[in-house]
Amino acid sequence: MEMVKYMKNKTWLIVSIAIVILILVIAIIGFNSSSTGLLSLGGPTETLKIGIVATQTGVGAYHGEQEIKAVNLAVEEINAKGGINGKKIELIVEDSQSVPKEAVNAVNKLVNTDKVKFIVGDCWNDTTISFMQMTNDKKVIVVAPNVNLDQVSKDDYLFRLAPKTKDMMEVLANYAYNDLKLRKVGVILPGTSFSQEHLDDFTESFEKLGGTVVSQKITPGATDTRAELSFLKSQNVDAVLDLQFSALVGAMIKQGKELGMNVVWLSHYGAETNVLITDYKSVSDGVIYPYIYDTENKNSQAQSFIEKYKAKYNEYPDSTAANSYDSIMVLAKAIEKAGENTDKVKAELENTKNYQGVSGIFSFDKNGDVQKKVILKQVQDGKFVKIFN
Repeated sequence: MEMVKYMKNKTWLIVSIAIVILILVIAIIGFNSSSTGLLSLGGPTETLKIGIVATQTGVGAYHGEQEIKAVNLAVEEINAKGGINGKKIELIVEDSQSVPKEAVNAVNKLVNTDKVKFIVGDCWNDTTISFMQMTNDKKVIVVAPNVNLDQVSKDDYLFRLAPKTKDMMEVLANYAYNDLKLRKVGVILPGTSFSQEHLDDFTESFEKLGGTVVSQKITPGATDTRAELSFLKSQNVDAVLDLQFSALVGAMIKQGKELGMNVVWLSHYGAETNVLITDYKSVSDGVIYPYIYDTENKNSQAQSFIEKYKAKYNEYPDSTAANSYDSIMVLAKAIEKAGENTDKVKAELENTKNYQGVSGIFSFDKNGDVQKKVILKQVQDGKFVKIFN
């Protein structure tokens, strides 16, 4: 009997110790999980999934890089303050590779596998257009930081932080004709919907004023434009509207100057990249382009963003970065007010008026088009300087 009693006590002691150890292990796991947004004993905390589509590779890689950096900065700030309605934001990032087909694949995964209801991106027009039908059919809210094509303007689930192409090209055409006294402008454009729409809108505004436009089309991504530039030179154009993208903007200007072209160089809002004033500093002075982000804005919020971005990434934020940051912030505010029903969030975004973002003050209309001031900037001594407000 003594032995049986002893064995029972020993068994109970072992079981008790095992229970204590198990409780300690669970508590430790729960504590560590809490620091990453997980609840201690009840498994993962509910998070709010937001999909990010970005051109991390391909011709739009520079803009995708800016988008990711700004989005991460915004989410860090939101999560540090407790998230949205008690939920931390969980980002699911996909690379569109600057290719429409890959963008569709990325969004298909986000919508149908990851079940996201909110997407920020892309910063590339052609890729964003490719997946709009899918996100609209699924009633997924998309906030696109730098999409500006006129054809996107419709009453759907897409909102964009860049003004329409027509709005920007009209400002540039008026300045070219009335202030610069230009009368004949040559245009070189890659065969993309982005460049074609810029050509069409600039031509409409410039010719209405009395000017003439001569255009030359090139293959997207073409690095040698000497033949097209030589033709424009033979046409005695006063200026060249360079509709290349990223680093290729500077490459075209360099080739034009090597051909002895003494013209005014114009471009689009995507011209403002660090590459233009680093790799092409010797040839980029004087380039004029419409822009949507006033870095001279003295608003404390805007200046705070610039300082935080520079401190974290050791570089100056451009319009892609500013618009991407604002995209997350304005979406978060709408979700906080309306909940996670996308129809209600859509209505909340449409009612967003005079929002003070880091990219400037803006509103949305019924079509999700942003109402934001367009300025003109010029490269001067390796700096991007505002010349027209």
